[in-house]
Amino acid sequence: IETIKKLHVSRFRFVIHTIGFNVDQKTRDQLTNIAQLTNGQYFDAADSAQLTKSLVDATSKVFVIEKAK
Repeated sequence: IETIKKLHVSRFRFVIHTIGFNVDQKTRDQLTNIAQLTNGQYFDAADSAQLTKSLVDATSKVFVIEKAK
């Protein structure tokens, strides 16, 4: 989390989506915090079906901006 804060201070912008696979509350809170700090989204998955859905949902939010050549 400290690294994320340092990157924001340096004006480096990014989004992190996180997925918790069968995690405890403390870990869920940490992953949620990471996602929120970067304007990302946290996805929870308790089993393989939910993990698959979370991966699909998270990757559907990904896009790449390439530098013009």
